[in-house]
Amino acid sequence: MGNYITNDVISSTSFIFDNIKGGVASMQGCRETMEDAHAMFALPYVEEHYFCGVFDGHGGTQVSTYIEKNIEEYFKNSPEWMEYVKLLKMLPEQSSSELVKLCGNAITQILLKMDEDMVPLIYDESGSTAITAIITPTHIICGNVGDSRCVLGTNGKCVEMSFDHKPNNVEESTRIHNAGGFVTDSRVDGALAVSRALGDFSLKDMKVDAYLRKVSACAEIIVHERNMNDEFLFLSCDGVTDVFTSQEIVDSTRKIFESGKCNMQLTAEEMVDRAFDNRSTDNISVMIVCFDGAKFNEEYDGVIEMRRIRHDNKEATRLAKEDNSPEKNQIPIHDKAEQLIRNEIEKNAQEEAEKLALEEADKYISENFSIFDLPK
Repeated sequence: MGNYITNDVISSTSFIFDNIKGGVASMQGCRETMEDAHAMFALPYVEEHYFCGVFDGHGGTQVSTYIEKNIEEYFKNSPEWMEYVKLLKMLPEQSSSELVKLCGNAITQILLKMDEDMVPLIYDESGSTAITAIITPTHIICGNVGDSRCVLGTNGKCVEMSFDHKPNNVEESTRIHNAGGFVTDSRVDGALAVSRALGDFSLKDMKVDAYLRKVSACAEIIVHERNMNDEFLFLSCDGVTDVFTSQEIVDSTRKIFESGKCNMQLTAEEMVDRAFDNRSTDNISVMIVCFDGAKFNEEYDGVIEMRRIRHDNKEATRLAKEDNSPEKNQIPIHDKAEQLIRNEIEKNAQEEAEKLALEEADKYISENFSIFDLPK
């Protein structure tokens, strides 16, 4: 896969907003450059509302970096977000369907505004997906542009909070063809593997309505009403979903929780490591937000213990290769004491084999030869 593989987690952090905690981790992986970006912050002008997003850049870093650095400011200046805040203060019931619609519209309009504003600022050929979520006390509102993904773990089950925007999808393909484009090798105009993205201006006619362009920055909105069984929200780039299904993501994250005490930063790092170990060939980014329904096993050391075991197994493999013993490749060695025990067992086994061989040889000779047959 080339000599530019970097399998170290290059950035990770944890965050806590009131009673919500989360973590994010990113790895360059098997790519020559790191083009992913992310953002998480408390939303302005209102309490207990939070934004999370992962932005998977392609063709360069300018678009994903612009989103990461500026999206919080866009919320502060968004008329759609201010409309939501104004109505929220007027309505005592936060679960109003009108409120939820306004929240989703704010995500959509902010991403479209960012796309328009970037036209004179972007000088490379880059673009970026955007998987975003607003978490309120009553709802999760997910806005997706592209093929990054958001899944919700609730009571052990996977709730899909986004669907990948691929050029071969019927709705996407129809829009592309109506805009004068074509799909070849599952790519827009044979070039781009996603049908929605910010940036990628060489494939957009900016004079056409954003919803009608070959490559659209229009977000698809999915809403979930929160409940006590919700465990965690998982946002990631396709460096994860190329190697794990959505249900596998939920199952794997829950197993990490069950393995022992661990914070969300370590959990995110562990999921990044697992994607890489599962042969992901892309940049890898994971963001996890934990809810009250998550259950942890506080008796064990969780991710820290997993890392110790992995380290010991790698060391065992190294020792076995240095020793050139095929048998030793079959059993992991966790410490020097076990190595000494194994050496003693192998020594005793060899001595026993030699003893048995001598006994068998004596028996064969006594059964098949007389003393007079033996050479003098």
